[in-house]
Order: sequence, then structure tokens, then C-alpha cells
Amino acid sequence: MVGSGRTSARPLRPGHYLGIDKAILLYTKAVVTMPAREEDLLIPSVQPGIKIVGILQRKSIEASTSSQRQPIALILHGLLAHKNQCYHRALADALPIDSLRFDFRGNGDSHGDWTLGSLDNDVTDLATVVRHLHHRLGYKIELIVAHSRGSMVSWMYLSRGPEVLRADMGSAGIPKLAVVSGRWFMDGVLETYARFQEGFKKEGFYRWKFTSAGKKREHIVYPKDLEQMAAIKEPRDYVARVSPDTQVIILHGTADQIVPERDAHTYLAALDSNPARTPGSHQLHLIQGADHMYRGATQPVVERICSCATMPRNTSAACLLFVRICQLQIDGKNVGDFVDRIQTLSLEYQQASGSAVDDDALMAILINQAMPIPEYHLVVKELTESGRLTDYYTLASALQNRWKQIR
Repeated sequence: MVGSGRTSARPLRPGHYLGIDKAILLYTKAVVTMPAREEDLLIPSVQPGIKIVGILQRKSIEASTSSQRQPIALILHGLLAHKNQCYHRALADALPIDSLRFDFRGNGDSHGDWTLGSLDNDVTDLATVVRHLHHRLGYKIELIVAHSRGSMVSWMYLSRGPEVLRADMGSAGIPKLAVVSGRWFMDGVLETYARFQEGFKKEGFYRWKFTSAGKKREHIVYPKDLEQMAAIKEPRDYVARVSPDTQVIILHGTADQIVPERDAHTYLAALDSNPARTPGSHQLHLIQGADHMYRGATQPVVERICSCATMPRNTSAACLLFVRICQLQIDGKNVGDFVDRIQTLSLEYQQASGSAVDDDALMAILINQAMPIPEYHLVVKELTESGRLTDYYTLASALQNRWKQIR
């Protein structure tokens, strides 16, 4: 750790909910006063000359212990990008758990040489980070959020098999995966690299000049790099080898001109074709009007990812509605606010249950269920009195446990 001087101005939100007759505010002092802390991390690789630089943002009050590991999210950037690209900083602020966003080698502040075709190097970097967080800092890897090229790296890493992953991150469970603007058809990326040919003919390589994190940079691309990229073709084999217990959320902008929307649908179809996966374990969410970098669409993509992070695993459709209702109530919303969320909730319900539900019918269900439910009052009261109402991840888990009791 090379420093710890930054502090995010955005504190964790206090938990509050609406009673039937009036709004009642509940909070803990720790939730209100404890700001998120940012620390610079310098993680050495097993490969000489490679050092990975990242920003660890802490939300948890208590440190991890051998018996109780704190969950953490990893935020991965895309091609020629960096740890603070597009929505990454906003996502780190909004996530209810700790997070680490880092630069792959040769990008941003990380040391080492960058190569276009060596995705294996990026996979090694990801494995290095995972091992450091788990074995050195005591974290449980809860979520991997991967943008564009980073999503391919994530599929490759998670397809390594249970024994390798267990050695890296222990037996605490498989992380959830958020695939953001992920490319499936690799021939599309090769078409965009046609301009490299002029450099190949002139110098035997192409000088790729670009600006990243406000700095002018130059990377060298060789013909062999394109050959390596062409060899991948598509990630079908990687996706098939990823554990069927991995929860996957696919997000894609409908105005993405870099990676077409069809790639997102192809990912979903590949996951659907796996008979070992259960309904609701993978979802596709399209961000209307968003481009590849989510310019002007930071909020919807961040909210979608946070929703994935807070939902406990293997949640039934009925329990999902129960948790979502309680979360909205605790966040100070009223029944009328469900109108704005109805399409999102109906999509979640359909993907969790395997069957569609009419929006109007779902709205009636929500209205009928929202106010009579006393359980969210009790859960929030118990968490508040014990000082454990620290984030929505804890809340959602407690609500799921209560759901099991009342069922």
C-alpha cells in the first residue's frame, strides 16, 4: 500500500423506510458518519517488472477476519483505458461493498509492457489481483464488473476451472459477473484494425497513438498481435467452461457503435443453451441510448450493477419482489415510485421465474404486497438496534433469511 490520503465525499446512505401511516427514519451513527475511504494499492506480479496499480475503496466498517471475509467488487477497464474510465468512479462510489478498480499492465499507472494480442497477460494480472485481495487482505471476491476487453479477460479467467479458482479465491464461493459492453464476435474488432496495415508495410509495426487519463500515449502493435486476436474468434468455449453457478448480468447500450447490441444477445443465448444453468442466473439489460462508454448514461448502468451486487444468490421470483419492495420502502420510496421501476422489476421477475408477467398485473401485485408487509419493519429495526444496518447487501441478505422464515 503506497498511500491512503483520499476520502470520497459520498457517505453510505442511512437506511430508512415508510410506515403505513407515516415515514419513520432509522439510521446508525456509523452509517451516517463513516465516509468511504480510498487507498492506492501497488500489487506486485509473479512476473518480473510487472506491478499493478489500483484504487481500493473501502465501505465496510469492520476488517475481514479468517471467519468473516468482507465482500469486494473488482472493476475492470477496457481497451486503451484506465481504472477511472467512464462510469468506474461513480460505480465505486455507489456500490454497497468495498471495491478495487485497477489498471492492467501497460495501462494507466500500472507497470509493464502492453500488447494488443496477449489477453493471457491480462488474465495473469486479474489472477494476481484476486490472489492479493483474498490471501493478503482477506477479502471474498463477490463481484467482477468488466467493461469491453475486460469482459473477455473475465470469461477467460473464470473458465480456468474450480481448482485454480479455489486456489486463488478460496472456497467462499464463485463471484458474480457483470459483462458490460462485451464483444462476442471478434471478427468485428479485426475489421476496425484495417488501418494498421499501412504501418505494417512501412515499419513492420503500427504506432497506436491515443490519449488515456489525460495523457498522450503510444503503443506498438505487431502483425502477430492481430493473429492472436483472430485466433480467439468468439468466447463460446470460455463461456461454456464457466461454472453454471456463476450469476451473470449482461449490460449493453443500444447506441453502442463499437460493439453491436447483437453481441449481448449472443452472450445471453450461449448462457441460455447451458442446461446446467438455472432460470434467473443470467440476465440481459439494455441501456437505452447508451454508447460504448455510457456517456450521459452513467446512472442507469451503475444502478443496474448495484442491483446485481445487492441481490443474494439463488433468489426466487417471489422473494425477489419481496426484497425489492422492502429496499424501495427502506429507501424512503412510496408505492407510486414503483411505476418508474415497473419495467425493470417485471424483467427481473420474468428472468427469475422463467415466465412473463404483464406490467399491470405486476403493478397490482406490488401495490397489494407493499403496504401489508410488516417484515421489513422488523428486519430494519433488528439491524439498526444491533448496529448492522450498514449497506443494502447486508439488508438484502437479512430480508432473504426473513422470507425463508415466513414461507
